[in-house]
Amino acid sequence: MKSFAELKTIVQDLHGIYGKRVYTELVLIAIIAWGAYFSLFLELPLTFKIALFFISAIFFYRGLSFIHEVSHFDRILPRFRLTYNTLFGVPYRVPAYCLTTHNFHHGIKTFGSIADPEYEKWTERKKIFLLRPFILSFLYPMVLTIRFGITPLLYPLMSESAQKSIYQKISSFVMNLKYLRPFSKDDFSQMKAQDIACAIYFVSFCIVTTYLGVFKLAFGIWYAQIVFISLMNTYRALVAHRYQIHNADAQTSARDLQVNDSVTIEGSFLTEIWAPIGLRYHSTHHMFPMIPYYNLSRAHKRIKAAITPDHPYSKTIEPNFIAAFSKLVVSCR
Repeated sequence: MKSFAELKTIVQDLHGIYGKRVYTELVLIAIIAWGAYFSLFLELPLTFKIALFFISAIFFYRGLSFIHEVSHFDRILPRFRLTYNTLFGVPYRVPAYCLTTHNFHHGIKTFGSIADPEYEKWTERKKIFLLRPFILSFLYPMVLTIRFGITPLLYPLMSESAQKSIYQKISSFVMNLKYLRPFSKDDFSQMKAQDIACAIYFVSFCIVTTYLGVFKLAFGIWYAQIVFISLMNTYRALVAHRYQIHNADAQTSARDLQVNDSVTIEGSFLTEIWAPIGLRYHSTHHMFPMIPYYNLSRAHKRIKAAITPDHPYSKTIEPNFIAAFSKLVVSCR
């Protein structure tokens, strides 16, 4: 059986992120996403508009998914956070600082605990709770609008303690609704700066679209796209884990615990739509979190070719979403 050290050797060359590739892809995605979005305001046949809506939504989802890469590589790539926020984060009210807490999802002491923002013990809940993300997805656009489009305008009237409460309780993208964000002075400053940028953009958006007489259409398109994106991303995240750490062997290392509890979905080319930029390779990512998104597929193939069917990593692999979700449903009460 291949050890972690041996597996690390065969993927060592896949570490290291290349800025030119990332920035080029971000810009190209933005051109397609925004181009399709603005095309929706033209006089076009309904079938064309429906197609453009989904093209725009899918590419915005792909662009917004780079928030995950920002959380890992922001300190390595200069202006990565700024580029992401400018093209996607601020306009869609999904600022980058909201996922800096992702590091706690990889933490040796925090993974799977109350201090992990992205881990909910679904297997301890009734199956009906799996509908919660579906229902919340339809409310999510209004939550984003109130939290990032309106609330920051009130910061000058708030005490610092009230702002800190917002920072700790409602400034992280979480699955664990009880998560309380640890206070960081630098991160707190990032929150205020990025929140204000979101609010300024939203006010400008309202003024310009109202003047042009397209506010309802523009806001409606954004609202529908966020619902679409939220549904895909939430259920993508839902099947990313087994939620079985309470059944793990006490001798299992912290790294192996994360990998064994994670799921990699091989899928087909369609999987790239609902799990873009390598998000389908979640157990691979937990094993080697500093492999960039564009190398995760290669890493997965190398690891799979090097191990036996009874290797723990093999047990993290699922053929598609339906298989992974079915196992999650069965494991719930």
